[in-house]
Amino acid sequence: MQIIRVDANDLDQFTRFHELVTTVRSRDSAFPTVMGLDEARVLFTGDHPDMRRSGLAAVDGGTWLGVAWLNEELLENTDILEVEIVVEHEHRRRGVGTALLRAAEDYARAGGRTSLLAEVNTPYDENTIWSAGTAFAASGRPVRRSPSITGSSASTGSCTR
Repeated sequence: MQIIRVDANDLDQFTRFHELVTTVRSRDSAFPTVMGLDEARVLFTGDHPDMRRSGLAAVDGGTWLGVAWLNEELLENTDILEVEIVVEHEHRRRGVGTALLRAAEDYARAGGRTSLLAEVNTPYDENTIWSAGTAFAASGRPVRRSPSITGSSASTGSCTR
């Protein structure tokens, strides 16, 4: 498995990214909100003064296992990288999400961001959302976490790292 940066200017690659997000969100969410392909490409490829969007993908040969949708605020909250990790059902619990999380942390560090903000939508119960390897722990409430990625142990919300 390798993690690649999604090129939104490559229509085939971006379509695979978007289809994976759309498919998994539709299965996992009671009320999925899915942006259309053209709208998403405009957001990923355009020059927007307030937000930059990027994507990462976990790929094994020609198979896309999961993706990370990254949002970077450019005017406010510039220390935070928002990340949504989506993994195909048949590839879950095999380290794909953890690899994408680690890649998002590296991306955030490289961009001078010190925190991640992630929302998790999963069919698993809250105690199995995060694997032991991520060092995140659920507390029985909806999982929201802004972990420091600079080595600090500060935490917010209902997860601790």
